[in-house]
Amino acid sequence: EFHPVQTDPFIGVVPQRLVISGRILLDRTEKPQYMTADGAIRIDPSPILLYDHTGVILDALHDATLIIELGRRHFLSNPIAQRAAKNIIAEIGEAAARVSDQARERTSHVPWRLIIGMRHKVVHDYASVDLAVLWDTLEHDLPALDDALRHVR
Repeated sequence: EFHPVQTDPFIGVVPQRLVISGRILLDRTEKPQYMTADGAIRIDPSPILLYDHTGVILDALHDATLIIELGRRHFLSNPIAQRAAKNIIAEIGEAAARVSDQARERTSHVPWRLIIGMRHKVVHDYASVDLAVLWDTLEHDLPALDDALRHVR
């Protein structure tokens, strides 16, 4: 069920609250409060919660498994698979950059800064991406990220 929407001139209609099966997946109606390590109560300035972007990340992680199934040899010899892998990393990094500070604190075991940093590398320095490192990320790091996010949801 969608709740009151807001119109954005660039995006169009943006839901302010999304509830599926009684579970709030998106809530832009209230700024969430959280307690910092020093005990202070803060209001998260970002209305975007982890659940806004988990679906995007999980979809990209699924696509990464399709590339992994092709095998390393195919990946290293196929420029289209390499571009697809770079795009997957970019999508994951972009979604990770939009996760709220509150959600990041709740998921401190996820290396958000490294994920975002890799996104910057494949987007801005795409010609010099080390394909062996990219493959290792697909094969090892992304499955670990998938596990970490599925435990949060």
